[in-house]
This record gives sequence, C-alpha cells and structure tokens, in this order.
Amino acid sequence: MEQGIIRETPTGQQGSVLVLCLLFLLVLTVLGIAATTNTLVQERMAGGERDMNLAFQAAESGLRGGEVWLQQQLVQPIPKDGPCTPACDVWIKGDVPDLILDVNNPTPPPVLDWVNDAREYGQPLIGLTANEVKPRYVIEYEDFEPDSLTVGIGVPTGRTLYKVSARGRGANTSSESVVQSIYARQF
Repeated sequence: MEQGIIRETPTGQQGSVLVLCLLFLLVLTVLGIAATTNTLVQERMAGGERDMNLAFQAAESGLRGGEVWLQQQLVQPIPKDGPCTPACDVWIKGDVPDLILDVNNPTPPPVLDWVNDAREYGQPLIGLTANEVKPRYVIEYEDFEPDSLTVGIGVPTGRTLYKVSARGRGANTSSESVVQSIYARQF
C-alpha cells in the first residue's frame, strides 16, 4: 500500500502578510511626511534669517554712508537754529522723531518718517524683491566735547559728537533693521 501525500492548507495565515506590509507602508509614509514638514520649516527659517541678514547689511551700509558724509565735511556741519525741514543734513539734538512707536503711550510722539526725514544711501537690493528700497540714514548733532577744561582761552578745540541712525530692508518687506552709532569728529 502506498501512502499518499496529504497536503493541509494553512488556515492561520489568511492575508496577515498583506496587513503587516500595509502597516509598514503607513509608518514609512508618516515618517516621510514628518521629514518633509521639518525640511520646509527649516527652509523658511533659513530664508527669514537671510532676509534679516540682508536688512542688517543694508542698515550697516547706510550707517557707514552717514559717517562718510560727516567725514567729507570740510567745516563743522552744525544744524540750523530752529526746526529742521525734512531730509536735513544734520538734525538738532532732540528734534529727530522717535525711531520706534510706543504703542502703550496714549499720545505717542511723532515717529521718524524714513522716506521724507532721512537721506538715501547706496543702491537697493536689486533683483531680490519688487520692494527695492535704498538704505536711509539720519544724522543728529549730539554734543561738543572740549579737549581741555580751560575756559576762555582762545577758540576751544575738541570733538563734535553726532548720532547716526540708519535703516535697511531685506528682500522681504517685513525684514527691517535699524542701527545707530555715535560718531566723533574733530574739525
């Protein structure tokens, strides 16, 4: 008698491999979406940092432009008496409107109008944005510091101090940087 081969069909594996593969595919899809989202956030942060860096560089160039203007003056550019008309060469100390608006103050002082009250310097960031704006600067007379404490003996020598404020914009209209320096010059 010959024994026949009896084949039994496995009854416990009815599509379990398919379900495991689908779950594994779902986990990989979720990981891929998370990685893509993280990359997009990182790219946006890098773009914002680049815009702020461009704005800072533009403001720095405006600041240097104001300082160069002061250096090129042959005589002391003392501001005129009385209020300065917009785009003054040198403002009187305290006449420059505030650079930043204080929203907590119910009667805020006038804010500096960078378009009308400041001088342009250099070139805009060409090709980076439709809102190409040149850096601008404002020079404010601060004080005169004599070289000696001797009073009434001849014309006093010393240094004239100026505060130079500059604003620059980056590729995005919301990226703006304002920098200031105190510049001393002996005439």
